[in-house]
This record gives sequence, C-alpha cells and structure tokens, in this order.
Amino acid sequence: MFTFEPGVAIWTLVSFLVVLAVLSKFVLPPISKAIDERKNRIASDLETAEEAARKAERTSSDLSRRLAAIDREREELLAEARERARSRYEELEKETFAAMGEMRRQKEAELVAESEQFLALTGHRINQLIISGCERVLRTGLTHEQQTQILENRISEFEKMTKV
Repeated sequence: MFTFEPGVAIWTLVSFLVVLAVLSKFVLPPISKAIDERKNRIASDLETAEEAARKAERTSSDLSRRLAAIDREREELLAEARERARSRYEELEKETFAAMGEMRRQKEAELVAESEQFLALTGHRINQLIISGCERVLRTGLTHEQQTQILENRISEFEKMTKV
C-alpha cells in the first residue's frame, strides 16, 4: 500500500516549490494584472452604467414634464378653438336670424304692396263693371254725379265688409 519515502517527498516538495516559484514569478503577475484590469473595467462600466441610468432618469423626467406641458397646451388650444367655434356659431346664427328677419320684412312689405295694388286694380275694375252694369240695366248713360254716388255707396259697403 502506501509507504513513505523521504527522498521522493523531498523531491516532490522541491519540485512543488520550483513550480510555485515559476508560477508566482511568471504566471501569477499577468493573471493578477488581468484580474485587476477586469475588476477596474467592471467598476468603470458600473459607474458609466449608473451615470447613464441617472441621465436616462433625468431625461425621462424631463420628457414627462414636457409631455405634460404639451398636453396642457393642447387642451388650452382645444378649449380656445371650441370657444372660437361656439362664438362664431353664435355670430352666424345671429346674422342668419337677422337676415331671415330682414327677408321676412321685405317679403311682408312686398306682399302688402302687391295686395294693395291688387285691391286697387280689382276695385277699379269692379267699379267699371258696376257702372257698365247699371247703364245696361237702366239703358241709359249715367252722369258723372250718378256714377260718383253709386261708387261711394259701393266703397262704403266694401269697407263695411272688410272691417267685419
């Protein structure tokens, strides 16, 4: 099984120490240097990442404030546009009603004028027919005084009928 041999143990120890010395002299410094560099690079990257995160947070906060300001401005503009539209609608409505009222007054005046003209023409024609009818019934021409008397009677009758 296992037997202890002092010569082999010494040479093993010497070989181990030589390998350890070579490793510590030539291998460990570059590995240690690479590990330190990596550690420094990771620390630097963490700092850079933290700074970028803080900057992103500031930018996000700034953008949120700007968006809120834009939303407020948009709402103000929409409210102003609604108010202008309502005001313009009311103006147009007033103008339309005024124009309609004026047109109605004009049409009423035209209707009154046409009615008066119609009544005048109709009255004159009726008077001529009455005189012509009376002359035929009487088979004689009427004097101007008789015509005037008949027309005055006719006008007073017509006025009584229109007042009722």
